Amino acid sequence: VVLLIELRDGIRRVGLRKGIAIAVLGGGYRVEAIKLRRGCGKGVVAARVTGPVSFNMIGLWARGPGYSKDVMRSIASCRPIIYTGPTVILGDFNSGTKLGADGRLTKGHPPIVSALAALGLVSAYHVFHQVEHGREAHATYRHLFNPSQPWHIDFCFVPAAWAERIDS
Repeated sequence: VVLLIELRDGIRRVGLRKGIAIAVLGGGYRVEAIKLRRGCGKGVVAARVTGPVSFNMIGLWARGPGYSKDVMRSIASCRPIIYTGPTVILGDFNSGTKLGADGRLTKGHPPIVSALAALGLVSAYHVFHQVEHGREAHATYRHLFNPSQPWHIDFCFVPAAWAERIDS
């Protein structure tokens, strides 16, 4: 099942050749689009996922310039969705940690983590690996497909109440 938002081949278009979608692959789950409010970034989709565990899902692909600001605007615009029930926010934030020798955290990332924490959300990766933001060991992206430029910029934030059940 694929959530169709702004119908064009089942995805929300972000440019001529790129887009974002929410999909479920069985397991008794269904998705229903949630209308986005003004202020959400162009690379955002939202859905109500119903099944054995029901929740809201917000898929986010940060767009530049100003990736972190795009994420923060989208989080602020999606607050009413988040307040209606358990919410998962996941996707490409285009902010995070440059892994390797310098291991630096992008300047705009800590405010994103703080804003999501204030909404009761935690990073599933960080809970599972028991590390702080900026201390990731695994790359989620390699800039220009270059193995020597690893970054951790993709995230899945879940309700803090779910943290104790994260097992993989």
